[in-house]
Amino acid sequence: MSLKYQPVNLAELLKHPHPSVDLRLDQYSRLTEAFTKSVRAYVARATSEIHARRDTHVKEIKIAGEKAKETEIAIARMKEQGMELMKVVAKEEAERKRVEGELNELKRALASSKAKCGALQTEIEQKRAHIDMLRADKNADRELLDRRADECVPELVQLQRKLRLGIEGINANLLQFRFPHMRDPAVECSIVLDHSSRTYKVAKCDPPLTNIGQLLDDLNESRQLYVFLIRVFESFQHV
Repeated sequence: MSLKYQPVNLAELLKHPHPSVDLRLDQYSRLTEAFTKSVRAYVARATSEIHARRDTHVKEIKIAGEKAKETEIAIARMKEQGMELMKVVAKEEAERKRVEGELNELKRALASSKAKCGALQTEIEQKRAHIDMLRADKNADRELLDRRADECVPELVQLQRKLRLGIEGINANLLQFRFPHMRDPAVECSIVLDHSSRTYKVAKCDPPLTNIGQLLDDLNESRQLYVFLIRVFESFQHV
């Protein structure tokens, strides 16, 4: 329902003895009351909407605050985990450097050992060659000694008869020569000769001779065993 405007004819109105204008106040009151109700309803709806939006906004702010707090806690936890991880990484880096240092040291030691092994191998080969040469020399000396022995056998037999010389093999490398003492038959003189190498050595001399060193040098130089034995016999006679 609406309040329609109707024009007022003032001339016609003044012709009446009791002029009056119908203001239609009842209709106006009803319209005003309806408008007021509409405004109140609108205000109520708006207020309710505002309250609802406010509550929603408060809830959203609360949820956002809780999420922000959870995010801060998560960030703090991640920072702590990051610090722990950095410590682990630093520890592993230090361990890696230590292991690399030990590995480099082992590599240097291995290289040094290889160099030493190479030097030792070279030395071993040289020693083997030297031993082979010594064996060859020893075999040659044995052959020479065998020939000399064959040549000296008659002379030794004569020495045994002439000097009453006793010869005894103690082992493969030692020969004992026993001489009688011409002035004192009870005294027995002996010398043990070591012929294990090219150079003769005296293993034992009883009684000791002061000139045995010189006699031995002459023997090693001349290689004449029977001359050496004669000189030893003569030296024993002066003891």
